[in-house]
Amino acid sequence: MSYAIHMHSALTSMMESLPSRARLSVQGRLARLAEAAEQWPAGDLRWGQLARQQGEELLFYAEGCCVRLGLEPERRRLVVRELGRVLVRLPARRDEPATSPDVQATLNVS
Repeated sequence: MSYAIHMHSALTSMMESLPSRARLSVQGRLARLAEAAEQWPAGDLRWGQLARQQGEELLFYAEGCCVRLGLEPERRRLVVRELGRVLVRLPARRDEPATSPDVQATLNVS
């Protein structure tokens, strides 16, 4: 049985507001991580196949979203700690006036 995936309600709301492609990609990666947690202990090098390890936490990017999570083996769950999305819009054509990119960043911390 996979680990449970725990997410604070504010992060759940943000997840629901993502475009479907991004939401499905993040949910799919979380599901794979929850399955792997069943077999791999924290700190195992195999985590690098699915996410980047940063100390005790895992980090991954999917469809413009960044997700930071932690493992709680004693409670058999993954805890999503942060969910962020960065959108960068660049001019569509080279003949348009040069402007700085429109950058929108959202980061929620539980």
